[in-house]
Amino acid sequence: VIHLTFFAQSSESVSINKIDGSMRMLKQISQVRHSIFVWPAYSNLLEEDENSIVSFVTHLIICILEKENIEVVSAIRMNGFSLHRILSIWISQCFVNYLNWVDILHYINFSLFLGMDYQVYFIIALLDHLKESIKIQTWNLLMGEILLYNPLYGAFDAIAAYPKMRSLEKKYGNFIVKKMNEVMDQYYR
Repeated sequence: VIHLTFFAQSSESVSINKIDGSMRMLKQISQVRHSIFVWPAYSNLLEEDENSIVSFVTHLIICILEKENIEVVSAIRMNGFSLHRILSIWISQCFVNYLNWVDILHYINFSLFLGMDYQVYFIIALLDHLKESIKIQTWNLLMGEILLYNPLYGAFDAIAAYPKMRSLEKKYGNFIVKKMNEVMDQYYR
C-alpha cells in the first residue's frame, strides 16, 4: 500500500506512465534505505511516526544553519515564526506549492542519488538564497509571505547552488551522515 502523499503525488506528476509508472518508481524508491528522509510518510509503513523523521531532519538543518547563517535563524525568530515549523511544512509537502517542479525534482534526486545528507544541504542552500529577502522582510513583518504563503520560485537554481551544498558536505558530512545512519539503524532493526 502506497500512502498518497505530496511525495507520491509529485512522482505521479512527473511519471510518463502515470499510475503504473509512478507506482513502480515509488516501489523502487522505497527500496532505497534513506528514502524515509525525503519521503517521511513512508516511515508510517515501517510503523514509525512520520513526524519524528521530519523533526529529526529539521533539527539537523537548524543545527547547521545556526553555525552557517545565524542571520536567517535570528530574523525568522524575531518575526515570531518557528523555523522548525516552516521546515516541517516544506519537508512534509515535498516543497509542493513552494518550489517549481524542476527544483522539487532536484531536491528529491539530490537526496536519493547524491546522499541522504543532501536533503539538509539543499534546504540550507535554499535559505541562504532567501537570506536577503528574509533580512529585508524582518522589518516589514512579512516573513510569512516569503516563507509560508507564497512560492519560493524567485531565482533559486538548485544546480547553481550545488557548490554551496558540496562545501557543506565537506564541512558537516561526517556528522550528518553519522546521525542519519543512527536513525536508519533504529528504523531498520
